[in-house]
Amino acid sequence: MSLFIPLNFGFLDLLWIIPIGFFYILPAYFANGGAVLMGKYFLKTPMDFGKSLSDEQRILGDGKTWGGFLGGILLGSIGGFVMWLIVFIIPIFTIVVSFGMIDYMITPIFYGMNPLRGFLMSLGALVGDAVGSFVKRRFKKERGAKFPLIDQLDFIIGAILFSGLDFWTILFYPTYNLLAIWPLIAFAIIITWILHRIANILAFRMKLKKEPW
Repeated sequence: MSLFIPLNFGFLDLLWIIPIGFFYILPAYFANGGAVLMGKYFLKTPMDFGKSLSDEQRILGDGKTWGGFLGGILLGSIGGFVMWLIVFIIPIFTIVVSFGMIDYMITPIFYGMNPLRGFLMSLGALVGDAVGSFVKRRFKKERGAKFPLIDQLDFIIGAILFSGLDFWTILFYPTYNLLAIWPLIAFAIIITWILHRIANILAFRMKLKKEPW
């Protein structure tokens, strides 16, 4: 499968990367938002059970709870399931979407959507978020302390990597891999960083957060 966008693609072809890029990464957003919501009300037990490592720093910290982790995976998976239902229903009404010159790259993302991908991306998002917290603790960063890139991208990187398990195991696209969708991945990473910055700045100005990051 080609790793390059055809040289004769048109502007409208390239525009498909925007909505399909959002579609691809949406389960991770559901999971990340769900973790924040569920962590406030359910199973507030820290994932590290309050334990520290030999560096006398917490393994993850109080910000990562079992309620947030499991609740985020659940809500993200439900969101992914709904996305799959929508895609499943579209062919019933004989609606066929053509993605132009980059159809080869986007069709598997859209029509290949399935509940397993929703679960894997949700799991990956929360694992990535936990890994980010682990790294911050090793650098002796307190909860809420600024840590560029890790703060914005840990969950999205985890979701992308775990989504690769779907492409490698589902029989629909046995030769598919993450390299083939690099434009979508690049878009997902960039837009996530931008949206994260905007959302946190707005939340800070509205006094909903103590830090603008």
